[in-house]
Amino acid sequence: MSDADVIAAKFAAINWETLDVSAVCAFYDQIGRPPGERALLVAPVDPALRDAWRRRCIADLSAMQARGCPTCGA
Repeated sequence: MSDADVIAAKFAAINWETLDVSAVCAFYDQIGRPPGERALLVAPVDPALRDAWRRRCIADLSAMQARGCPTCGA
């Protein structure tokens, strides 16, 4: 399985319906990420940036879960 396949599978596994937007916002506020760079809340318009955005979503969700976010869901 290629790196792109792994990223695609991990991204597809994110259950967007169960993400608590308040918890996501609190996480980003806590780490000081500017609003335009909050991957779990803002998708890029440019299709060329989608792969990097997917990777950032996976990394951000993993970081939230590592901090013990009770509503992030795996």
